[in-house]
Order: sequence, then structure tokens, then C-alpha cells
Amino acid sequence: MKKINSIGYGGKVILVGILFTFIFPIIIFFVPYKCSLLNLVSKVSFWVGILILLLFFIWLKIELYQDKKINKHFEKNKNKKISIEDGKFECQACGNRQVKLSDKRCSVCGIKFI
Repeated sequence: MKKINSIGYGGKVILVGILFTFIFPIIIFFVPYKCSLLNLVSKVSFWVGILILLLFFIWLKIELYQDKKINKHFEKNKNKKISIEDGKFECQACGNRQVKLSDKRCSVCGIKFI
């Protein structure tokens, strides 16, 4: 599953949800001309906004679960060498890609490999 990252669009989704849930119904409420169609539009707008906010909340819960799982994985593998290519390794702690199989410590951050 691809990692979810809502940093770029999260605020926009919340703003759209608030617009549909609160702003549009309030504006329609203060329209001097009253009819059943405007009342229906107001109710539909409210429920669409609630649906947007609910789905985004579920989306954020999934993102939080993924973040916790990734953090747990990195915490478990913090002091290990990761094989990347052609006998080269990467230090999990600092990202140094010049680690050799025979190295006991990272030359950049100094951690001792397990």
C-alpha cells in the first residue's frame, strides 16, 4: 500500500468540508427569499460536508496507523546496516551510503552496528 501523506492538501479538504457543512447552510439561511428548494440545498450541503469531514477523518486515521507502523519498523532496525547495491550498505541511523560489510561502526554518526 502506498504511503499516505496529507500535508499538501489536508487543510484544503478541511476547508471544503467546513464550507459545505457550515458556511453554505448559514448563507442560505440568511437569504431573504425562502423556498423548499433552498431548504433542501442547505440540508444536502450540510450532509455532503459531514461526509467529506468523516471520510477525511478516516483517511487521517489510516495515515496515522501507517506512520506508527513505519516508526516501529525504523525503531526496531535503527542500528543496522541495510544492503543497497553491489556490496554497499546504508546506515539506518544517518543515511550514510558508504558503509562496508566489514564496518563495525558508522564513519559519519558513530553508532555501533548490531
